[in-house]
Amino acid sequence: MSEAATKRISDSALRSKTKRTWNEWFSILDEVGAKELTHKDIAYYIYKNYNLSPWWSQMITVTYEQECGLRSRYQRPDGYSVSASKVLNCSIDKAYNYWADDKLRIRARYE
Repeated sequence: MSEAATKRISDSALRSKTKRTWNEWFSILDEVGAKELTHKDIAYYIYKNYNLSPWWSQMITVTYEQECGLRSRYQRPDGYSVSASKVLNCSIDKAYNYWADDKLRIRARYE
């Protein structure tokens, strides 16, 4: 099973929203030659022919592209999307003050 397959929405959740499983969607897209289509064209095909919302059309398209090796995880049309987060043990006011005030932040580093 590919990395994309281990992170995707379950078949039961997909079927409840789209009336099809991943294998059914992959077969449909393979039959229309989706591997040769652009991302936009695949999503539009699903949207137009299966009466799904734009969100579901995109979800199916991205997962199909990942499964077929046409797109890697976190890949976007203009590169990759990466993010990081940090949990701070303080009030939002204190965090904002340190973020907004360079002098306060620098002074705190050396205390």
